[in-house]
Amino acid sequence: MAQIILGAGTAKSPQVSLPVQLWPLMGDNDRETYGARYESLLTENGAKLREDLTPERLAQRYETCEQSIDHLARVVREAAPDVLVVFG
Repeated sequence: MAQIILGAGTAKSPQVSLPVQLWPLMGDNDRETYGARYESLLTENGAKLREDLTPERLAQRYETCEQSIDHLARVVREAAPDVLVVFG
């Protein structure tokens, strides 16, 4: 009988698989996709967004993503499953 030996979850986001240099393109895409709604959110939250979207902050977030991916890879390797089922 099969045994579940590990359960894990991770974000499914372009930022998880894109280099940090391409992250600003996601904002450009959001502007095009959401138009006026995006601009409204930018107006409401602009100060906070400006803090969060600096190159330094993006680099920190990228490094955190990379560390988390590495951690998940170690956990899966250590669990050594016979089968890995991925949804998404």
